[in-house]
Amino acid sequence: MTRLPLLPDIPHPSTRDRCTAVVLWFWFQAWSLVAARRAWAQAEGGGRSLLDELWQRLGEIQALANNPVVLQYAAYAVGAIVVLWLLGRLPRLLRLAGGGAVAAASRSQNLREARRAARRGDHVQAGRFFEAAEDWESAAESYERGRAFADAATVWERLNQTAKAARLYEQASEPSKAAELFFRLGNPARAAGLFQKAGQEVKAAEAYERVGELERAAGLYAKHEVFDRAGELLARLGKHAQAAELLDRALRRLVVRQGVELSAEATRARQALAHRCAELYVRSQLPAKAAAVLREHGLELDAAEYFCQAGDWETGLDIFLRHRQFDRAAAACQAQGAEDRLHLVQGERLAADGRERDAAREFEAGQAWWRSAEMYERARDYAKAAEMYGCHGDDERAAEMHAAAGEPAQAAAALERLGKPKEAARYYQEAGAIEQAARALQAAGDFFGAGSLWIQAQALDEAVVLLQQVNPESERYLEATITLGDLFLERQLYGPAKEKFEKVAALRAIAPDFVHPTYQLAVIHERQGDLPKALALYEKVMAEQLAYRDVQARVADLRDRLAQTTQVLPGGEATQVVASPARTRYRILKELGRGGMGIVYHAEDVLLQRPVAYKVVPDAIREDPKALENFLREARIAASLQHPNIVTIYDAGQAADEIYIAMEYVEGRSLQQVLDQVSTLPLPQALAIFRQACLGLAHAHGQNVVHRDIKPANMMITPGGVVKLMDFGLAAVVTEAMAKVTSVRGTPFYMAPEQILGEEISALSDQYALGCTLYHMVTGRPPFVEGDVLYHHIHTAPMSPRERNPQIPAWLDAIILQTMLKDRTRRFPSVGVLLQEVDRCLASARGSGPPSGNVTP
Repeated sequence: MTRLPLLPDIPHPSTRDRCTAVVLWFWFQAWSLVAARRAWAQAEGGGRSLLDELWQRLGEIQALANNPVVLQYAAYAVGAIVVLWLLGRLPRLLRLAGGGAVAAASRSQNLREARRAARRGDHVQAGRFFEAAEDWESAAESYERGRAFADAATVWERLNQTAKAARLYEQASEPSKAAELFFRLGNPARAAGLFQKAGQEVKAAEAYERVGELERAAGLYAKHEVFDRAGELLARLGKHAQAAELLDRALRRLVVRQGVELSAEATRARQALAHRCAELYVRSQLPAKAAAVLREHGLELDAAEYFCQAGDWETGLDIFLRHRQFDRAAAACQAQGAEDRLHLVQGERLAADGRERDAAREFEAGQAWWRSAEMYERARDYAKAAEMYGCHGDDERAAEMHAAAGEPAQAAAALERLGKPKEAARYYQEAGAIEQAARALQAAGDFFGAGSLWIQAQALDEAVVLLQQVNPESERYLEATITLGDLFLERQLYGPAKEKFEKVAALRAIAPDFVHPTYQLAVIHERQGDLPKALALYEKVMAEQLAYRDVQARVADLRDRLAQTTQVLPGGEATQVVASPARTRYRILKELGRGGMGIVYHAEDVLLQRPVAYKVVPDAIREDPKALENFLREARIAASLQHPNIVTIYDAGQAADEIYIAMEYVEGRSLQQVLDQVSTLPLPQALAIFRQACLGLAHAHGQNVVHRDIKPANMMITPGGVVKLMDFGLAAVVTEAMAKVTSVRGTPFYMAPEQILGEEISALSDQYALGCTLYHMVTGRPPFVEGDVLYHHIHTAPMSPRERNPQIPAWLDAIILQTMLKDRTRRFPSVGVLLQEVDRCLASARGSGPPSGNVTP
């Protein structure tokens, strides 16, 4: 390729040009002198001064210059002169400009100009002329003499004088070009420094690598994130840990750049790099890191061996066994000298083949107690399974297996170790170990249960001691008092026995299903000789239960005996009577409690001689005629409901300055009181309460009666476990009168969205509140308790009960959530359908019918 010279500066004039200029100058001077002499002579001869002559001539010249014709021809003349001059100078200008065709054709002229420039000392210009004349060596030498090293290097490189070119590029401060030539010349050592000086550190790293400076090269590669190459160089130096770390970084960089979805070829390349990285980690005694790298890049089976090598047998063997690579798992165990782990591998192989008992033995030999227990359990060898669970420390599962194996005593012992004495007592009883069962219940704080068992074991003194420790607040206190009375009476300790039965009479009035304490009290009076009192008590028993034991014979006997003797009857007990028309019929025995619904008394219906709950409602009802009318209407509606799970209304009305309602007296506690004490109920107990509430509501809804305030406080649980709903419609009336609110009724924690919004209330509203109540029983809290509860009932979906209590089965979780749907049309069509669904799910889950309706309050 021909290198054209740059346009040179205008050269100095030649000798010929100089001579021409001198001649012209002398001619012009001579012409000027002649003209001046003539002008002077004429001026003297004419008597005119020289200045006058000059002014005249200037005027003529000015006049001539102002003549248009002269100006026109003068312009033509000047233009012609310029054109002639340019035509004369054109060849020289073209030669000096260095035109390609002309330069090529004028090589001799370029050489002459080059020599002239050299003689002037302008070696760079000379080099350009030599280059234009294609005299490359002369051009390069001229450039060198002119210190134009870059141009010289370019020409020498053209002439394949690479060594000279490289040296000159280096002198010209062009390290990049110099480095490339030195590298090509096989001098990477010199090239490396020049590459680094030029900022081309990756190429410098290649050069350093070529000369064997591997660590320096690796550092530069790593600096510019060429981690894979840096890692390989360090690996060659034996620095395996650092090399592995760099390859690991290279893999992570690939993941970021390429993502996770790769072609087959890219996947193979990445996995090959992962294998190399893992190999270096292993050489560095870091098998755990090797395993992690391989697993991260889809080489799980290869990683398994390194997990085992790192001592993480659980992960390594799990991978092998999950992929059913039993042989590889066994080989890994043997390679690592872990012969004991072979039992686990063999056990899994046998389990996969369905040989549970053989697998269990292998697991047992390998001390994999849990897996061994599972296999024995599958093989129905429950005794052995219990033993293995015990070795594992899972006493709860061990107890279940002992029970399944018909070993209740061992099950009880396991539960005692687990700190569950109450459950242990049940198994001790099943095993016939009554004394151990009693001690277990005593340890659990169940003094009544323990005392009852001591009675069964004929250890009456121990029984009395424990029964006397039953707390008056306990739900079993009444039973404990009756039992103590019986024990004292059996020992003929009439004073203590009488005290106990009188206390029972004060706690609960006689009823058809509760005549035993009165009968025993009559026996005591009879034995103490107080026959009239005994007769009166026996007659009370007859009034409630005519055929109770031998009461008829005793009454007849006492009447005969009293007919033969005369005895003064003892005075009656003082009873509080309030002077009002209603209270002349009802004797107030004691106050049971007071709250927003008013004051509730334990009273006796004098007319019908039966215990009642006598409630005096707040004055707001009496003072509001509309509220009074609503209250009495709701009372009449509620009184029409006759069902075992609904508290019966006996009477209601207005007496003097109070509004009252008399209803069935229910012994026991409200569900709210139970939840205040235990928070969360066991599922069987919660479902039993729920079923009975459903039965009561289904009956009411069948009579077109809506409760409107279902909540734990309105559910009573008797000592016999019977659930009774109370305050049908009444609570809403009282709340309405108290708050002067006509659109919202009910308790916010259990209130249906439509009830909050003041829309029509239906049986589906009761279903929502019942679902909230069941939610409370099984999770320990209502569905919404924080923030704006009313807002949450309308807009917020409740948290799944299973999230609060994982023991809740999925089917029950779904049922509860369906009862609490915001859209009432998506709830169960009725409480009856809801109950059928619960029973169906229970039967499916247990393989039996619905649970018993009785619960322990």
